[in-house]
Amino acid sequence: MERIAAEDVIVCDALPVTTCEVDTAGEGRQKLKELLDRSGIPHGEMILEQMKNTWGMRGAMLLDADSLKRLEPDHQRGVRATYMDVADSGDDRSQKNHFKEALVLATKVSSHKNIIGEICISDDPDYVTGYFASKELGYVRITKLKEMGCPDGGRIFLFRGSEEEADDCIRYLEHQKMLVRI
Repeated sequence: MERIAAEDVIVCDALPVTTCEVDTAGEGRQKLKELLDRSGIPHGEMILEQMKNTWGMRGAMLLDADSLKRLEPDHQRGVRATYMDVADSGDDRSQKNHFKEALVLATKVSSHKNIIGEICISDDPDYVTGYFASKELGYVRITKLKEMGCPDGGRIFLFRGSEEEADDCIRYLEHQKMLVRI
């Protein structure tokens, strides 16, 4: 356990949620490219190709959205967004809730000024829904981003800014305390 002062905790509202129903993983991938484009993020196909480099990572890739340079200090570990939870923890935590966990994480990640988007595909072989999240578009669930039974998945945090800002972003994602109202 760690003692945390109330004034060190940011409390914010969750990103607005929309759902994009697709029939195939290919359609889901096409929707991701459209969302990247709508968000002013170039190189959609090349960014999606980077997903395979996130499989098995404990954290997320921090990727410069323009140069496609990886910014995380440890490419095996990635960046781990931590110290976040649902503001009202009265719900039953005995069951895994992919959606709620992902919404809290995406809300924290997108709240940093230099994060312009996040892509996530679950590494749970029985869960095929993924998402794109950004301040502007909110949390966009895409119902199929891989085939059932596939264990591959990962996250990419899309960053825009200087190297000094990247260091600040990593500190924020890994250490800033946050509660999210859902």
